[in-house]
Amino acid sequence: VTFTDSLVDGESITLHIDDGTAYAATWPTMEWVYGSAPSLHATSDNWVQLWKVGSTLYGSFVGFSS
Repeated sequence: VTFTDSLVDGESITLHIDDGTAYAATWPTMEWVYGSAPSLHATSDNWVQLWKVGSTLYGSFVGFSS
């Protein structure tokens, strides 16, 4: 799956990605908390938070749930 950035300054979204092995993610140009895009958990539900400050898109891997 390829994600695109359509957020404007001040907006955010939480993504639920089911089964990290079935859905490889391609992320837009962005800054990641902890420095890099997450490795999605193979057999669990993955949660990712994205938000926009000015013209910069930020992302953080929240975690996974079973």
